[in-house]
Amino acid sequence: KDKRHLRRVLYYDAVCVLTVLAVMAWSIATNVGDLEKYIVRMTFLGCQVTYGLMALPFFLFGIPMVEKVLLHSRRTAYDELGRVRFFRGAEKSPRSASDAFTENFEA
Repeated sequence: KDKRHLRRVLYYDAVCVLTVLAVMAWSIATNVGDLEKYIVRMTFLGCQVTYGLMALPFFLFGIPMVEKVLLHSRRTAYDELGRVRFFRGAEKSPRSASDAFTENFEA
């Protein structure tokens, strides 16, 4: 049952896409012959805005603290041998920033 959360969200997205495409197809079908009509262009813009608003639940997955609660996963990365490892962040350089600065400007 726990693995169905993502599947439900994908079904929601599929329904959103099909709804927006159906509205766009209806607008084109009722205005046959002239796709440059103002109504068709405004319907297309409205479909873009509507889909953007319908995709708002996916925005939650990008918020760092909410992501941990919703996804229950850890970040991963590849090591030098191509194996998947937990991501520990970028490695720090042993030089200090002031050393690197003076190194670039010494005569």
